[in-house]
Amino acid sequence: MYRRVLDAISVNACLLVLVLPAASHAEPPRYSFIGVSYEWTDVKYGVGTQNALLNSGRFEGVNVDASLGIVGFAHVGGQYFDGDCTNCVDPQRVNPGNPPSSADLDFSGYKVGIGFNPTLSFIGDDETDLVLRINYVDVELKGPGADVATDGYSIEGMVRAQVSPRAEVWAGYEYFDLDDTSGDVVLGFGYELAAGFAFLARGIVFNNEAGFDLGLRWYFGSALFGDRDSVVRR
Repeated sequence: MYRRVLDAISVNACLLVLVLPAASHAEPPRYSFIGVSYEWTDVKYGVGTQNALLNSGRFEGVNVDASLGIVGFAHVGGQYFDGDCTNCVDPQRVNPGNPPSSADLDFSGYKVGIGFNPTLSFIGDDETDLVLRINYVDVELKGPGADVATDGYSIEGMVRAQVSPRAEVWAGYEYFDLDDTSGDVVLGFGYELAAGFAFLARGIVFNNEAGFDLGLRWYFGSALFGDRDSVVRR
């Protein structure tokens, strides 16, 4: 368990060390954006599938992300997920005499919160931020043999670096407290293609559970606020 987590952190930490010196001409990380991605994961919002209850299945679905910079050092944001828990039903366990026609469950959830993003000037010439965020989290799982609706909170901490005018990387940890407690190591990479539109790749590693998603993000701050990324100038 711990070795996989430490290996993931070490890989991304080495990447940060290697690329941070190239960030001298990059802009700071941006916090006003909307995005969409598709995710395949064993764990989502603190709910894991690698157990007998969910038959070691997998979550698959669409994420919609949104964030808005309020001032240069604070933002609000959230994420909505809608998808399925695929192969999460053991038909013989649920109803041996009349097994369900599908092995999938419906899974949806969201988180919304406030974050602070002070700049770590001593690391990357104002292109590296420490991001601290607290979120309200709500999830719902429905289908044969499962009817779960719960809420709680999560706390995130990460380092986010704009390593070139187009590329950024981040690494961090998110702790969830719902019916049970758990945590995820989160790794990410983004690359701006054109006009504020960026390709996004994210990974999750924790214990025997892992996940990955791919998507697009539009940074709209400059389109709305001109020479800044937030509603109010820093």
